[in-house]
Amino acid sequence: VDAYRQAISAEPRFAAAWFNLGNALRMLGRLEAAAAAYQEASRQDPAMAPAWYNLADVLEEQGKIHDAVTSLKAALQASPSYADAHLNLALCYEKLELRREAKRHWEAYLKLDGSSQWARIARRHLAER
Repeated sequence: VDAYRQAISAEPRFAAAWFNLGNALRMLGRLEAAAAAYQEASRQDPAMAPAWYNLADVLEEQGKIHDAVTSLKAALQASPSYADAHLNLALCYEKLELRREAKRHWEAYLKLDGSSQWARIARRHLAER
């Protein structure tokens, strides 16, 4: 954490340092601080899909599902073929009982990754409809 904070103090617009700071803080269980670091990383580089994705993951862990959806949409805007973002967005939509939107992202995930263990889970969710 200290090393990333030093890097940021030397170069405040260093998106990768903000992202890695978020990862380090998250590993320490400091979710609010991690979310703030991911938000700053995404502000410094809006095309950094992993920053949006990790922010969404932390928000979802905090029960902020609507905010997680917003972040996952931003991740997909930055990188439309980000399979894991489709998967997590489908899961969030299911939590919000938005089945049609979930289905669209399960299907998008399967187009990008049709053979992993997560693909089997996606197929199971689609079959339950």
